[in-house]
Amino acid sequence: MNHPGVRGGFSKGAVGSFVVVACLFASQCRDSAAPAPARAVPSPPINAPTASAPSTVPPPPAASGDAITTPSQREIVVRFFALLRAREVDDALSLMDDAMIPDANARAMWKAGFDTISSMDAVQIEEYWKEEWSAVLQIYKVTLRIKLKPGEAFRGWEEGENIRFVHVGKKGEEWRLTSLGTGP
Repeated sequence: MNHPGVRGGFSKGAVGSFVVVACLFASQCRDSAAPAPARAVPSPPINAPTASAPSTVPPPPAASGDAITTPSQREIVVRFFALLRAREVDDALSLMDDAMIPDANARAMWKAGFDTISSMDAVQIEEYWKEEWSAVLQIYKVTLRIKLKPGEAFRGWEEGENIRFVHVGKKGEEWRLTSLGTGP
């Protein structure tokens, strides 16, 4: 079953949730039967005060040799959900790869889905499936607390806790969101 403006339609691995997966690195995407993450590094909510209280969560460690984990990749995920929380949807969409928003219909679909959200808090952002990371792909598991606008039709988000897997890919020298879905 296809949704207008979305390539690929619904994922068979999604259970009760709408999945939009546009992955620039299709060969590195996996089905929803992913193994448990090797190690999770929790983070504070994106709306936690930063000026008055120093973070107790260390930045993600760098890999030996060519560092594939730097604060900038994880920061893209943090910034994306912070922009959505602040209702700066166009700025959030600017962090997504062109393959996720190939045309005006896809842009309108993403905006309509995000518009159903009354409030959003990123409760936790974890490194996920790290053994599959490469110099051009990283995967994060994000736990979100969502409150929907009253009377909104289902557009991929549910009231309460929502888990999303975010792929961050490198294209040239730039890191962008390449996938956002309910499964890795």
